[in-house]
Amino acid sequence: MTTYSKETSGMSDAEADAYVRRYPDVTKLGDRLGARKHWVDFGKKEGRDKNVEGGMSNAEALCYKDFYDDTDQ
Repeated sequence: MTTYSKETSGMSDAEADAYVRRYPDVTKLGDRLGARKHWVDFGKKEGRDKNVEGGMSNAEALCYKDFYDDTDQ
């Protein structure tokens, strides 16, 4: 049986919180344990980012740019 602690998942509390915020499909899991489980079972294989800072994909950057008009300078 797989355990999903900080140590076994390789995901800190801050990373788990960021992961939940970053991915809408993980948000429904709502907690660190769910984030760690998703990361171990799917996220790593899918190339998802668990880092707290940075890691904005091109699609995320374009979405941000489109949402915030003042970034188009």
